[in-house]
Formats: sequence, structure tokens, C-alpha cells
Amino acid sequence: MKRKYMIIVLMAGALELTGCSQGTSNSAKNGTTGSENTIISESDIAILDTEDMFTERDRDTEYDESECTAISLSDEETKCDSDGVKMDGQTVTITEGGTYLLTGSLSNGSVVVDTDKTEKVQLILENVSIINEEGAGICVEQADKVFITLADGSTNKIVSNSFTGNEDTNIDGAIFSREDLTLNGSGTLKITSAAHGIVSKDDLVLTGGVYQIQSEKQGLSGKESVRIADGTFTITSGTDAIHSEDTDEDTKGFVYITGGVLTLAAGGDGISSSYVVQADGGSFDISTSSTETDTSTKGIKAQKYVILKDGTYQLATADDGIHCNGNVYVCGGTYSINSGDDGIHADDQTVVLDGKIDITNCYEGIEGQSVTIQDGTIKIVSSDDGLNAAGGNDQSSMGRPGENTFQEDSDAYIDILGGTIEIDAKGDGIDSNGDFSVSGGVIYVSGPGDDGNGALDYDGTATITGGTVVAAGMSGMAQNFGSDSTQGQRLAERARRKQKELRGHRAHVHEIRGADRCGQRQPHLLPRRPCRGCARNARGDRIPRGAHHQQQHGASGRLLQGPRHGSVQRRRIRGVLMRIGIDLGGTSVKARNTEILCMLFSYNTQDSIGKRFPQPFL
Repeated sequence: MKRKYMIIVLMAGALELTGCSQGTSNSAKNGTTGSENTIISESDIAILDTEDMFTERDRDTEYDESECTAISLSDEETKCDSDGVKMDGQTVTITEGGTYLLTGSLSNGSVVVDTDKTEKVQLILENVSIINEEGAGICVEQADKVFITLADGSTNKIVSNSFTGNEDTNIDGAIFSREDLTLNGSGTLKITSAAHGIVSKDDLVLTGGVYQIQSEKQGLSGKESVRIADGTFTITSGTDAIHSEDTDEDTKGFVYITGGVLTLAAGGDGISSSYVVQADGGSFDISTSSTETDTSTKGIKAQKYVILKDGTYQLATADDGIHCNGNVYVCGGTYSINSGDDGIHADDQTVVLDGKIDITNCYEGIEGQSVTIQDGTIKIVSSDDGLNAAGGNDQSSMGRPGENTFQEDSDAYIDILGGTIEIDAKGDGIDSNGDFSVSGGVIYVSGPGDDGNGALDYDGTATITGGTVVAAGMSGMAQNFGSDSTQGQRLAERARRKQKELRGHRAHVHEIRGADRCGQRQPHLLPRRPCRGCARNARGDRIPRGAHHQQQHGASGRLLQGPRHGSVQRRRIRGVLMRIGIDLGGTSVKARNTEILCMLFSYNTQDSIGKRFPQPFL
């Protein structure tokens, strides 16, 4: 049986005809955003006021031991000379503001802070061990604010084995506070909890220290916010590792992180917020898993905004790597994502301003009602779509992933202004349920090996005004850019009977541009599976009506699509803008009646008259 294969190569490069370029930029300089977007900067997404996020007192770990009130914890008799400290068996209650230096241990007790609402209390833990068989090890009932400082070189332990008798008080953390709570210092705190690890019913702030938390529920929980300036965190949690949720105020319930090293293994979400998750820096190693199919197991999740400005992220998640019911903004940082569902998902906008993103495994790579990419280096390996503008909510959790069928949506679009994007997709390489536009950047798509998907798939319009796009896929759903594009493109099909299937073949694409005329070879594409269909686009290339299509190697072929610009000079250029070759590279060869063939194009172009182009390297 004769089978047709198609390489779709959409190629848009800078066809500069004056001088030799020394390279290309991935930025969106002088670019346009198409009809959908304007260029976005970090200042446009300043949702949180971060100027006073951490006070001087939050960061201050200095203390004068001679001015502290000493509390020596003991099962037999806790000792303290202050009238502001009350003892009742193994329950120690602090009733006055001040700075307290705690040492010693309690085998079944707790330290309680219950002062006037205007008082501030600082607890310095110096090799403290508190075990409570029923309730919190440290409990703040009332104060203005409480600071827990981990003394330098100290190792401290808090264990809460049960909370079954605390239903009326709602105490559910090994360290529990009804007020603002700050933890700082350079010592170590180890927490084991039958419920949450550290809880604040107001703001939870951490500016330093080493934390090892094992909790059956959440690791860190702050109702109004969780704020992390620095520290080393190793959290193993039964539900969310870090969680902030405030149902009373719309602008509270956020997580803000500027630094630190966080290793999170969660039975729910790694980081979860009812408002905003913003990370300006830090090192994140997040893994999620659950045996419950209705449990959310996303890496980083927020209801309204996820804003990632910098940092290093290693995400291995059962559900989405990064997820927001509103907008996701990736402004910088380095990301390695292995996801059981989407790599990055937003119900509304997904915007990539910069960063290095490597999505090694996912269902869909980057998804949103709209997807805008301004710069960065992005690699995606997906079992379905690489980029997807879906135009609707993704309600998947564990069962699909991704079983929703999205309909055409006029608000959905994909807009690429710059960056370098490499996509290996078994579904659609780039799929927009609305419009698709490219005005800059370098894009490679190794598309699907079946006719049910395409390297490019859009329901609205597709335009290209700049950049380089190379896409390889099957011809069954092949689409090209539309007639409104200001750059020419080619969509062509090749077929030949051959008793082989080539796997791991490399399709080389050579641009004729300034750099190429200096002897440089520019882009190349390695399709990951047998494919058919080829289109290319070259920036500045005006392809006139009746452009010539040359066939070689005895193969059959046809020009499927290309823009028609009739008001141009017609002159044939004997040469090519690109060539597609085969390089097995020692990979496997299996019997099948198909083969991808070399192709050569020759066509008219407005800007090429009087110029000398090199012959293709075959």
C-alpha cells in the first residue's frame, strides 16, 4: 500500500539581504503582539505590595541573654523566676509580653502564650523538646504578635500526637497561633504532627532557620498569608505542604516567597493559595501524589494569580505542575516539570515573559484561555497538545488527564512574540481554539504521527509577521498561516513507497539569511515520530502567484498552500530557503511502506533580485 507522509515546516526567518548577521535575538524587540495583546512587563503584574512584606523585627534574631526571662522546662518542675509565667503540671503559660529563653523538655505538655492583645512576645528555643500527646506543643491564644527564634546551633523538637480532644478550640497544629506568628533564627526545628505542622490564623512569616516537618495534614498553614524570606524547609505532608486560604477577604490568603530552599513532598498540592502565589526567588523541589482520585495534587496552585519571577523549580506532580484558576505569569527562573496532567495551566491567561522551562512529561504543555510568550527558552514533551489555548476551565484532576472537549472561543488565542520554543507533541503541536499569531522568536514543532492531530491547529485566524517556525506533522489536519500574514510560507506534501520506517530521523532546515550567506547553518528539527506534511515560512519572503515547486529524487509531491502576493516582481531563484534531509543516527529501522523524503523548493521572491544565494547542502 502506498502511504503519504508530510513534513510541515513553517519557517519564518530574518531574510536580511544587506550584510551578514552575527546571530539572532530571542527577545521581542520592535515586535507586535498581534491583534490580541500588548507587550507585558513585570510592573504590569504587581498584584502584591511587597515593600513591607517583612518587618525589621521579623528578620531580627539578636537577643541579649542577660535580659531574657529564662524558662527551664522539666517534667518534674519547670523553673522560672517571672510572675508573668504560670505553671500547671506540664502546661506552661506566658501571660506578659517580653523575651523568653526556653531550654529543657516536656514529655507530655505545652507552652501557651496568652497575654494582653497589645503585647509582643519572643520565644527563643535553645535545644527544646516538647511532646504533647493531645494538642499543640506551642499554642498562642492571644497577643499582638509572637516571634519564635531558633537559637544558633540549636536543635529543637515539637511533637503533637493527637488532636482528638480539641474540636471545640479548633487547635490543629503542633505550633498553633491565633495571632500573627513569625519564625526566624539559624537553628533547627523538627516537627511531627497528627494534623498540621505550623499554623497561624493570621499571617505566618518565616525568615530563617532549618525546618523538618512531617504532618498528616498541611505542613505550613497561614490563613491570611504565608511569607517566606529564607530558610531550609523539608516538608512531608498528608495534604498541602504550604497552604494559605482566607474566605473572609478577597485579597488575603496569599503565599509570598523571596528565597530559601524548599523540598516539599505533598499528598495534596505543593503550594496552594486562595489568592496569589508569588515567588521572587528560591529553590523548589516539589513532588505530589495521592491515592484519592478527587484530591488536588498540583505543584503550585492559586485561585487568582500565580506569579513566578525567579527561582529554580523541580516539579514532579500527579496533577498540573503549575495551575491557576485565573492568570499565570512566568517572568523568569528555571523550571523542570514532570506532570501527570498539564505542565502549566491557567483558566484565563498564561503569560511567559522569560525563563527557562523544560516540561519533560505532561498531557498538555502550556495551556490557558490565552497563551502569550514574549521570551524565554521552552521545551515541551506532551502526550497531547504542546501549547493549547482552550477557552475554558480545565476541571480535570486525576481521571483524564484532559478529557475536556473545548469549543471554539473568540477570547482564546496564542500569541508568540519571541523566545525559543521546542515542542514534541503526540497531539496538536500548537492548538488554539481561537486565533494564533507569531511576530518573533524561533519555534520548532515535532508534531503527531496520526491524522487526527496537526502540528498547527487553530479555529480562528493565524498570522505570522516575524520569527522562525518549523513544524513537522501529518497531513490529515495540516494548517498553514493565513493570507493576512506579512511573511511567506510553504505547506507541502511528499510521498514515496518504501519498505522502511525511519525512526529518529532528523529534518534539517537551512535558512538563507544574513548569517547563512556567511556560511552558517541555522535551525534544525528532529521529529520524534514518522510524519508527513511540510510548510515553511521565511520572514520578508513575498511568494507570488504561481510560485515554482521543484521535485527531486523521483518523489511525488504537491504544494498545498502558500500566501499569494500578486503585485511583486517575478523572478525564479535557483536555490532553496531550506532543505529537509534524513539522518538515521544509528536508530532503529522497522519495516513499513513509508519514508520521509528529501525535498527542494525553488520559488519567486520579491527581495531576492540580483542577490546570490548558496545552493542547498545535500
